[in-house]
Amino acid sequence: TPSAPATYALNSLVAGTVVEGNIHSDNDIRIDGMIKGNLNCKAKVIIGPKGQINGEIVCQNAVIEGRFDGKLKVAELIIKL
Repeated sequence: TPSAPATYALNSLVAGTVVEGNIHSDNDIRIDGMIKGNLNCKAKVIIGPKGQINGEIVCQNAVIEGRFDGKLKVAELIIKL
């Protein structure tokens, strides 16, 4: 039987949304709101221009345009705009 095609998924936390607690994601995630807690992502984390994270991020790649206050562990590439 043929395997299912790979699908791309992007999680998004929109502006005006605040999450307090820990988030785990297997797919890319874009933050335009605020996270007060830890983010563990097996893919790319994008903090948009209005996004804010206070906590620890563990991910494969990171693009940071907004505010980040905490500890960052990136396996591959960090882009700070």
